[in-house]
Amino acid sequence: MYRFGTKARGWQLFVALAGLAVITTSSCSSPGSGGSGGVTLTVQSLPDSEFKAMQCIADEFEAGHPDVKVNLQTVSNDAKTGTNLTVLTGSNPPDIGFAPIDTQVYTAMLNGKKLVPLTDVWQNTDLAKRYGAIVSRALHVDGVPYTVDIDVVYYNIVYYNAGLFSKLGIGMPADHRIASMDDLVSIADKLRKDGYQPLGIGPTSGYESSWLIDAFLPSIATPEQQINLDTNYRPSVPMTTKYTDPSFVSVLQSMEEMKNRNVFQDGFLGQDVPTAEASFLQGKTGMMVSGSWASPGWISSGLHFKLGWALYPPLEQGKQMKLNSYFGNTLVIPTGAKNKDLAKQFLKTVVSDKAQVDCVAKAAGLLPSVNSVKPSDVTTDPTVGELVSDANTNGTIDGWSSVVPAEVGSTFIEPLLQKMWAGELSPGDVAQQTQDNVEKVRSSSH
Repeated sequence: MYRFGTKARGWQLFVALAGLAVITTSSCSSPGSGGSGGVTLTVQSLPDSEFKAMQCIADEFEAGHPDVKVNLQTVSNDAKTGTNLTVLTGSNPPDIGFAPIDTQVYTAMLNGKKLVPLTDVWQNTDLAKRYGAIVSRALHVDGVPYTVDIDVVYYNIVYYNAGLFSKLGIGMPADHRIASMDDLVSIADKLRKDGYQPLGIGPTSGYESSWLIDAFLPSIATPEQQINLDTNYRPSVPMTTKYTDPSFVSVLQSMEEMKNRNVFQDGFLGQDVPTAEASFLQGKTGMMVSGSWASPGWISSGLHFKLGWALYPPLEQGKQMKLNSYFGNTLVIPTGAKNKDLAKQFLKTVVSDKAQVDCVAKAAGLLPSVNSVKPSDVTTDPTVGELVSDANTNGTIDGWSSVVPAEVGSTFIEPLLQKMWAGELSPGDVAQQTQDNVEKVRSSSH
């Protein structure tokens, strides 16, 4: 159902603007569609599950537009983060392109004014409400939306072995929230005391270290500080919050504290996600960090214990933790597109409840990006259903590393975080180097 593990790795990788984009074209028109004199709408899609969703949406769109033929262009996961920029800004771009918001493709198109504003699409489909205020904010630039998202991934989920917790007398986190850092440490201590590893993560895979920033930052920074840190890599955004300010430094200090208080599994700095995950699935580790794709994948692989899930504790007491959401699989209309109005109609179909249920969820096994569909309509997995219900009830929050370009976020900071955990850098050192890097990015974007 869900692509186990690949989605997280895909959106965290940054590929330099070099080499040739791998793009293949395949027609997804229904028989009789787009006949003589009709219009061809060219739409980019990622491969695999996203392609299944887009093919279903294309069929639905063609059924309502008999004179339109939709051609899907498949863009590789590597090309979407780099060389696709050449395609989208060239002389013959597709009508709808894939431009993930955490890549230089999106940033470069934004800075170069190569994106068509989608304000009318958002207004006509009530997207601000159906995405939620926090996600809506992340997808606006200076009050203008330039993207819509096809699906969502939830991550930073602390899965736990519920049977083991019960056996050891460890209380299940109330309302799926670990109340405090002390509570998390207490759980880790109890697991270690009985011969189990505590919390499994895989730093060498290159994304789960910075996930901790995504989890903790909203629980200590004010909304205004979070917004500024999410966007101040852009030269047009005044830098009112710095990475050397107390809010960001506190996050790094808490990450260091987790290492010093033995929350992570032994030898975690040398482990990747599959290694840490294997120990969890074998019942040797009590908790494992992953995302919404994990439960279906584990169950299909023969999971032998009941899963529970929770969210990391807040750094400031009283703050409600929310699921981190990745809304990065974003679609845009290049300014050079030939059929802009028709492309907007297609995007309205993409975000409709019908397409989100029939195509995104049922045809492709992905999670809808909108909060206006019922969990029971999109999944039969009980854990995933709980995640969708929690997101619909409590909202989600975009993670810092999922909205800033990778050269600002994961690609840059992952090695620094690992050096911090190894004792080679202090939290202040990491904060200062991150600040210096952002200022460099701002300067080079002029």
